[in-house]
Amino acid sequence: MRIITVGYESATLADIRAMSLSRRPSLSKNVLAGGSREAGIDHVERKTLGSPKTGRDTTRCGDHAMLDGGHAE
Repeated sequence: MRIITVGYESATLADIRAMSLSRRPSLSKNVLAGGSREAGIDHVERKTLGSPKTGRDTTRCGDHAMLDGGHAE
C-alpha cells in the first residue's frame, strides 16, 4: 500500500475516519473535501488506515488492557 503525505510539490488529505461525520460542521466529509479542493489539496478516503472497530470499541469501554494488543486485526 502506498501512503501519500503532504509534500513539497503536491498535497493530499487522507480522511481515515470510519464515518466521515463530525459535530463540527467544518469537518464533515463534504465540507472538508470541498475546502481542501479549494485550497489545492486532494481529498481521499482511506478508512482502512484508521483504527479498527475493535480498537474503537475497546477505547469506548475503557478496557485499557486490551489496548496493548495494537491496532492491527
